[in-house]
Amino acid sequence: MAQFRNVPPRRNQSYRDQVSAQQQRNRPIDMLKSSLDKKCLIRVKANRLFEATLRGFDEHLNLIVDDAVQKFMVPDETQEGKWKETREELGRIILRGDNVIFIEFNMPDTPSETSLPAPAPIIPKTDETSDSED
Repeated sequence: MAQFRNVPPRRNQSYRDQVSAQQQRNRPIDMLKSSLDKKCLIRVKANRLFEATLRGFDEHLNLIVDDAVQKFMVPDETQEGKWKETREELGRIILRGDNVIFIEFNMPDTPSETSLPAPAPIIPKTDETSDSED
């Protein structure tokens, strides 16, 4: 009696080996390897954003970056309620892997002219909005 299974045709590699090879090409470590010496945008904890050139990394995702620029929004003193982007040039730094939230690799090699979104406003708590109901 013949068994019917959904098995792809055999080639030089087994199906399991083909899937394993494909998964290995899509691993995060491979993305980092292919992005060495390229510009990237790195968000870390405490809502901090860095634009830098990736130079190296390790298995803990600690990153060595060159030409690092920290971008952040500050209130514009000339216009009330408006925010402006501020940049702080840091040079070569190491970012601890535990703090990395995401890395965007599709960055142009020239400095970007895009602006950051303004942070959400902080609304102070008043006596009228307090949660104390006795």
